[in-house]
Amino acid sequence: KNNGSWIEDNGCHFAGYKNDYAQCYCNHLTHFALLMLPESEQTLEPLSYVESFILTTVTYIGIGLSIFGLIITLITYILFRCLQKNHLHSSLFMLCLSILFVNCLYIPFSLIKPHELVTGRISYCNILGFLFHYFITTSFMWMLIMASIQYMYFVRIFNTHISHFLIKVNVIGWILPLIFPILVISIGTNG
Repeated sequence: KNNGSWIEDNGCHFAGYKNDYAQCYCNHLTHFALLMLPESEQTLEPLSYVESFILTTVTYIGIGLSIFGLIITLITYILFRCLQKNHLHSSLFMLCLSILFVNCLYIPFSLIKPHELVTGRISYCNILGFLFHYFITTSFMWMLIMASIQYMYFVRIFNTHISHFLIKVNVIGWILPLIFPILVISIGTNG
């Protein structure tokens, strides 16, 4: 029976201890493998209530501060029109937006218990996994775009004009990253 935690026959299993570290082997390539590993006799001792509370509090405070800073940055870009004329600043706006989406997705994901993630054919975990994969990929893509723009500004000193530049970078930054999570979902949600 698959309860959405990937631990039984089709997921992760505990292999033992090596150099005071627990070794788990997983037969899938998802980045949620260890996050979703339920606490059982086969895993390390569960965190105490105090440890769990402290880690949760620090995480929520950090994400809250990050969301606040990103919103202030986005408002600044919206209010000051002079920042919207520069390609580098426009790309930074898009990067902040992408990171804001990742941070805002983390909060509902962290509030859902592992046994609540699977309801019917498509699970919350699949949907959130797809969205996390997409927005993290868009964040990396916008960082690549910003690095390319900085290269054009600082290394290629001569004015290089690219027609419809913002349209092209938006396609690269927002549409191209859809390929990877769609490919993963099309291969299989449990694979």
